[in-house]
Amino acid sequence: MTDARPAGRPAAPPPLFTPSRLALYRDCPEAYRLRVLARQPEAATFSAALERGKAVHAALAARANAIRRGRDAPQDAVERLAAALPRERFPDERAWRAETAAAEAQIAAATAHLHGDARILGVEAFHRFPYGGDALTPPFVLGAIADLIVAERDEDGVAYLNVIDWKLILIPAARS
Repeated sequence: MTDARPAGRPAAPPPLFTPSRLALYRDCPEAYRLRVLARQPEAATFSAALERGKAVHAALAARANAIRRGRDAPQDAVERLAAALPRERFPDERAWRAETAAAEAQIAAATAHLHGDARILGVEAFHRFPYGGDALTPPFVLGAIADLIVAERDEDGVAYLNVIDWKLILIPAARS
């Protein structure tokens, strides 16, 4: 295989694949082509679940970062949540209250993983895993964001890492 690029021109970086991009391609290759390759912005449509997810992520990241820095966790999570989910964006009061209640429940469930025995190693950390390629597959980079990485010990004192995705609450990594 020969290098077809002009002399002195740097090689293009390998493509970056994330779980979201791979799912988009799996679900609709044309949408992947438009959003990722052609970089056309997605039409802005309101999604209550997306707005709730962004609000929950922000609240939990603020809480985890405060704990990681040795500060008290913010106690105004409900107020922050209400501010992050403005009532006027929702079709009615009932829909807004339902999303706010769901977000509060998610925050309560997730904060159980922010206990004093856990050591927070990363919050909203983007990780890149390069693959150099081989005879059949060109080089690429797999990227993913870990919402929270926590070092913990089980009931027997064995150390392990928890890689937490707020949507899924907890994905235990292999224990060493």
